[in-house]
Amino acid sequence: MDPGLASISGTLDYTVVLPPAIIKPPNAESALNEGTTSSATIDFQSSRSPHAEKFKELRTLCDLDEESFLNSIKMQKGWNAKGGKSKTSFVKTMDEIFVIKEITQKDYRHFVDDIGVKYFDYLEKCRESNEPTCIAKIFGIYKVKNHLNKTKYWIVMENITAGKGNNTVYDIKGKLGRNVVDTEDQQRVRFEEEFIMDVKNHSLYINQASKEVLQRALLNDTKFLKDVNVMDYSLLVWIDNETQQMHCGVIDYLGSYDFAKMLECFVKSLLIACVCNDQLPTVVKPTTYQSRFIDFINNEFK
Repeated sequence: MDPGLASISGTLDYTVVLPPAIIKPPNAESALNEGTTSSATIDFQSSRSPHAEKFKELRTLCDLDEESFLNSIKMQKGWNAKGGKSKTSFVKTMDEIFVIKEITQKDYRHFVDDIGVKYFDYLEKCRESNEPTCIAKIFGIYKVKNHLNKTKYWIVMENITAGKGNNTVYDIKGKLGRNVVDTEDQQRVRFEEEFIMDVKNHSLYINQASKEVLQRALLNDTKFLKDVNVMDYSLLVWIDNETQQMHCGVIDYLGSYDFAKMLECFVKSLLIACVCNDQLPTVVKPTTYQSRFIDFINNEFK
């Protein structure tokens, strides 16, 4: 049993918290030491972010002045993020405001060339129309050469779990049967079946008003992602037992449904058919991915 959930009893209703419109430093100083493995340095000074002016406008709307932003991303610490892709590198800023994640060159180009302008337009539209969004915002994307002259690609995104401590976290894609790497690790990220069981066994219910806002936000977000040909995104759910809050944010939304993904979907679908398994593969076309994702949210978030 997860010690973070052991204290929950009864049918307390949780309140859903979407990514904030205004970015502020966390209050929990102890979070600065959480997950630190080693010091890390990524030099962003030598790299200008594509869509620089649009990113600057977005940061300003979120009450992030440029000096504070630049000072924040200079101060980094290593972070052993559990639950992501095995070779993905992460660091956090020392103030816990941002997560800095390594991405592939393909995802970098997909954002820069294909979805960047639409991403800014979508966030602006949500803000102007006062529509909820669960998108964990990206505040910069960079191509950086390290000391070995090797090019790496990074995004700077808001840390929706800043200052939340060691609470239970789920990565939700709406796909059952995902592999759990280490069931004994209490700090690992949990998946769909475990979320379903925890809702049942530990009364992880959310109040109706919160659920309606979450559903509307995710319907907006997944329609946008479907329209820009993106799939394989996740809803990160972070349970804060002390405040009875469920922090949610859509992450990993740079993956395009390209020819390679289409081929992977076709091959895996054949393999699944051969073993008489009625589950769809993880990689499916964006319309199917959206439907499966929304169905899970509507059915399993009680």
